Amino acid sequence: MSLPGHTFTNLYSYTLPQDASKVVVGLKIRYEGGAETPTHHHGNAFVVGTVLSGAIRSVVHQAGADAPEPEKIYKANECWSELPGSLHIASGNASQTEPAEFIATFVAPSDQSDFVVFDCEMCKVAKEATQQAK
Repeated sequence: MSLPGHTFTNLYSYTLPQDASKVVVGLKIRYEGGAETPTHHHGNAFVVGTVLSGAIRSVVHQAGADAPEPEKIYKANECWSELPGSLHIASGNASQTEPAEFIATFVAPSDQSDFVVFDCEMCKVAKEATQQAK
């Protein structure tokens, strides 16, 4: 995956020993100053985000909730979680100048291959065009 102002590093992927139908996957994300990730979700994964440095701005609409949670700024050593099927409405660096890093840990079905799924209108158009071409 490639987005301007973002660096993604795969850290680990393990099958859970007590439940082979689940995996735990770790991804480190670095945002340059001002970088934001478009609205997205994480499929059927439960997600925990832990800030390593800087500050992350986040708005999550948890699955089953009537409304999104209020915007929150998470700083180093703070974390949040997202239920499976939740929509991450806003995610980005809270600073326009300083970088920020966090680790996203996903617990997901072992057959899940996409851990960041974008819900922008252009993404939907591109996906539909790809499916029609098959």
